[in-house]
Amino acid sequence: MMILLAVVLFFVGTILIIKGGDIFIDAASWMSDVTGISKAVIGATIVSLATTSPECFVSLIATIKGYNDLSIGNAVGSLIANLGIAFALLAIFTPGKIKDRLFGVKGNIMIVSTIMLLLFCLNGTVSVIEGIVLLLLFAVSTCVNIRYSKDGEEERERRQTNSRDIAINVTNSK
Repeated sequence: MMILLAVVLFFVGTILIIKGGDIFIDAASWMSDVTGISKAVIGATIVSLATTSPECFVSLIATIKGYNDLSIGNAVGSLIANLGIAFALLAIFTPGKIKDRLFGVKGNIMIVSTIMLLLFCLNGTVSVIEGIVLLLLFAVSTCVNIRYSKDGEEERERRQTNSRDIAINVTNSK
């Protein structure tokens, strides 16, 4: 009977997560439309923070209870799962071109963060200073996301202005 209850609760929870994710994505898209902030920045900041918060709480609770290995495994495993599953599904269902400039900078930040985490873990502990370094890398990543979004918006405005100027010139030349 307990196994049946666990299976039912698992499926109910899965359905609620899927529906909640759908509502959350609609809200994030609406937020982007209303504020004028690009969907990429909303996704890379607000959505990523909101979807990471459950893992943070699990890791925090595990750490408080003395299960540091569980906390670290949750953080690293979550990253691996997000990269593997999310990118794989994205590539399978909507393959597209990667913007080299954007991918290169963000990819390098991710590689540096991963190497730093690896180096910090070699001695079996992650100190407060090392944690602060990792948080600073996160802050740099967030700033890069915002900066590239602003650059992209300025570029789009320039293209629209150029298109309008070309249309006006073509109209005036007739």
